[in-house]
Amino acid sequence: QYGVYHFRKKFTLWEAASSFVINISGDNKYRLYVNGNYVTEGPQLGDPRHWHYETIDIAPMLRKGDNTVAVLIWNYGDESPEYLMGKKSALIVQGNGDTEKVINTDKSWKVFTNPGISPVIFRAGMPELFWQYYAAGPLEKTDGSKFPWGWEAPAFDDSKWSAARELLTGAPHGVVSDEYWELVPRTLPPMEHRYQSLPALRRAENFSVAGKQVSALLPLTIPAKKKVTLLFDQQQLTTAFPEYVFSKGKGATVKATYAEALYNDIRNIGHRDSITGKSIHGVYDLILPDGGTGRTYTSLSYRTFRYIQFDIQTGDEPLTIDKLGSYFTGYPFQKVGSFSASDTDLSRVFDVGWHTQELCAYDTYMDCPYWERLQYIGDTRIQALLSLYVS
Repeated sequence: QYGVYHFRKKFTLWEAASSFVINISGDNKYRLYVNGNYVTEGPQLGDPRHWHYETIDIAPMLRKGDNTVAVLIWNYGDESPEYLMGKKSALIVQGNGDTEKVINTDKSWKVFTNPGISPVIFRAGMPELFWQYYAAGPLEKTDGSKFPWGWEAPAFDDSKWSAARELLTGAPHGVVSDEYWELVPRTLPPMEHRYQSLPALRRAENFSVAGKQVSALLPLTIPAKKKVTLLFDQQQLTTAFPEYVFSKGKGATVKATYAEALYNDIRNIGHRDSITGKSIHGVYDLILPDGGTGRTYTSLSYRTFRYIQFDIQTGDEPLTIDKLGSYFTGYPFQKVGSFSASDTDLSRVFDVGWHTQELCAYDTYMDCPYWERLQYIGDTRIQALLSLYVS
């Protein structure tokens, strides 16, 4: 079933480690933190008979003395995107040797089931999606009053968390029954994880702002008991994990809608730069701030967007937007090919085409990062040839 789970393990190193290699995987997905710092996420897509694990040396993030490893696991359950094949919610961590075995997943790990995150479900044929086909899975509603803020930090108090329950030992491909995940090593490099700011505010409704550069507007405070709409423009399509930092705002609701372009009507986009007379439609997250300071909200899966619209309704307390940005993600292509022509428009077409390739490749190629994240034979051949010639 749908669930979001936080795991923590504390351990002590009596001397600094020059190497501390762990193997890690999770179902459906995981995100790893060491001493409060983001490390990576995974696993690479596979199927239960070829379930990938990552091998990572976390020594640079460890220190002499007390250390904390924290892992977020989530399972989409019945709302799983079509591309994802899981069995059940689980985490496995295994150290590579005697020093690292202290990190092995067992009952010494602590776990917390997060009641503050629930699915916002989108399905093919819903009017919010213009009745088109959609298969990329749910987004999230995050209730800040139920969220374990600071859970990844070493100083967090997990004394009331439960002991993790052991399910099975890890097992490689080909030697176990159907009950197990058959584990195989990751075959791909880590995906990109690069911060990008949200540059432009294109429209504000029921709220007066001075200027359009987001960096100059922040922090931005929305008064109490006010309904406001803010339309932000990334200025090109991106695939990224949004990161919103809010303070105060207890009782507020923030709806963040993501779109590739705005719409003249339910079936007509027109020029993607234009917003005049247009409205936004598409998938969205819901955020309910708890009134704390410096609360950082992000998403489980990455979002695809050029435009993000905030529809904000505040309660009895003003809401302050401290920071807006995202972490670009995708397959780490290295562009080495080039194209030039006397017709400069052709050069621009080449650049737009390559950007499309970047957005449509994660741990698989895909048809589109917004609607489906699936793949088809004809697309695969084109994308493979692009990779060959350009990267």
